[in-house]
Amino acid sequence: MSKLGSLALVCADNPAAFLGTGPASHRSARKAQFDDPDPARREGLARIRARILAIAGGATSPVPQERIAELARRIPHCRLVTIEAGHLVHSARPREYVAGVAPFLKR
Repeated sequence: MSKLGSLALVCADNPAAFLGTGPASHRSARKAQFDDPDPARREGLARIRARILAIAGGATSPVPQERIAELARRIPHCRLVTIEAGHLVHSARPREYVAGVAPFLKR
């Protein structure tokens, strides 16, 4: 399997980026799923077998960091990297972002 074939990258730092698209009814449905997720989905995280890199934006992020940490704990092969950058980690702190992602991609 190629490195990209075994890679799943989770940038869970800003769900608002995808919550803001589509008709208002779709946005409210996605927001409801984020605010009050189905417990079955949470339990399903333990079945993920791909290597995952979760990137969090730290204290200034709009997403509570404990939620991202919980996500990382529930996925067996997940590595959590926190870069104090808030929203848009990759553009706010590109060097730190690459330093966090590159070793993951080399494995």
